Amino acid sequence: SNHDIVQPDLVVVLASRRSILIPSRVLGVPDLLVEILSPSSVAYDRVRKKALYERAGVPEFWLVDPELRTLEQFVLEAGKYQQIPAR
Repeated sequence: SNHDIVQPDLVVVLASRRSILIPSRVLGVPDLLVEILSPSSVAYDRVRKKALYERAGVPEFWLVDPELRTLEQFVLEAGKYQQIPAR
């Protein structure tokens, strides 16, 4: 939103929607956002950013923990993130 400015570690916008990209920011909802956790950002990424992305309607959100070598994948269903079970 105009009030909640975040800077994800990785932003994915599909080619069919590239018109939402401008040099300084993304004008719309990206298709996928990825946060790479660090000790100083774990709580902020897991709680605050996840809630912001969910509220904004980001279809897919990933949390990558390089220390634990894990990937948590969340998909938006009926306005709420559902975690995809690890395989």
